[in-house]
Amino acid sequence: MSKIVFRITVFMALMMITMTAQAKTQDWGGRVIDEKGEPMPFVNVVLLSLPDSAFVQGGMTDD
Repeated sequence: MSKIVFRITVFMALMMITMTAQAKTQDWGGRVIDEKGEPMPFVNVVLLSLPDSAFVQGGMTDD
């Protein structure tokens, strides 16, 4: 029985390592400006998925 538990544990660990290694991140760049063209500090930016507006990723602008 302990061999089965060991194999399942190793399999689960390998699956977690594979999923973590495949995770990709993307950096987006740009500027958030007001009506006068001035940069706006500390603005929350949110990326939503269509069609249900599900949250994908969020961040905050620099000062």
